[in-house]
Amino acid sequence: MFVVGRLVQGGASAALIAGGLGLLAQAFPADRRRARATATWGSMLGLGIALGPLVAASFAEAGGWRAFYVAVAVATGALGAAAWVLLPESRADRPRRVDLPGVLTLTGGVGALVASLTLGREGWLRPAVLGLAGFAVVVLAAFAVVEARSREPMVELGLLRRPGFLAASIGALVSGLSVIGLMSYLPAIAQQALHLSPVQGAAVFGIWAGTSFVAALLVPPWPPRRRLVWGLVLAAVGELAMLGAIEAGSWPRMVPGLLIAGVSSGVLNSTLAGQAVATVPGERAGMGSGANNTARYVGSSLGVAVLVAVVSAGRSPAEGADFALVVAAAIALAGAVVTALLPADRPAPARPSTEARPGVPAPTR
Repeated sequence: MFVVGRLVQGGASAALIAGGLGLLAQAFPADRRRARATATWGSMLGLGIALGPLVAASFAEAGGWRAFYVAVAVATGALGAAAWVLLPESRADRPRRVDLPGVLTLTGGVGALVASLTLGREGWLRPAVLGLAGFAVVVLAAFAVVEARSREPMVELGLLRRPGFLAASIGALVSGLSVIGLMSYLPAIAQQALHLSPVQGAAVFGIWAGTSFVAALLVPPWPPRRRLVWGLVLAAVGELAMLGAIEAGSWPRMVPGLLIAGVSSGVLNSTLAGQAVATVPGERAGMGSGANNTARYVGSSLGVAVLVAVVSAGRSPAEGADFALVVAAAIALAGAVVTALLPADRPAPARPSTEARPGVPAPTR
């Protein structure tokens, strides 16, 4: 029941993240107001990650682990009811159909790939591991074919020919692999190796998430590509700065690295939020948001699987954690190099939006 509930929660969270950013793009024109709105949206990701583990651990110590889920259910129910009453509706005059073949092939391919990486820790040449990996390759190839032939694809693969969209997608994937994946697993290792309580562990890693909240609001107005490159470089620097801290048994030694990694996450969250909707035509803002966040969380799923395998290869959790930090830093640096080498964007002709803005009727087709 817990796993089923988490699956439902994950699907709902995906709808909130992708749909919410798409609605921001419609509510704010492409000017400084949109940049401010998307930066605030990105900062909220950091704030949620900072507060979530700390509040959850506090509820668990006070009233058991179930208490946090009850509190979240009550709070989100109240927020949903308020949104229903207070927020204006916006919808296209002709809703897009659900791309069911695309959903099934992408979900099946990524799920099989994550499963193969997870099972690979017990032997990479086992038939189950090779079978799942082969199935993932076939199904993901089918996804590409399905999307190329669909009239209303979940992701228009032609958008990948736009350097800006490609850079944003690579940045999202790499940030998921090297930052979110690492920070989803490293706290558990640190808590075990450094003998921290759940609240203490959440507070230590809240340094990273809290810094990302502040940094997202203070990102300088550099060109987006430069911000992506520097965000990934800072991620690598922060991860390398944490080397040896767990082996030494000292959480204060992690603080400089957590601060640098927090700045990196703030820069990436703010920049990716804006680029997800700025690099696609106005009528495809929802698709841009969905594609970017899908890349980010596919990367984080794969990142957790890869880093768990890397940690398991070490002789101790501390040594494995150092291996994971080096691998994550290498992925971040590789992503920075690839992003920097992409060609510059060509200006695209403006296209009229086919989606309604809040309080404004949608144009006819």
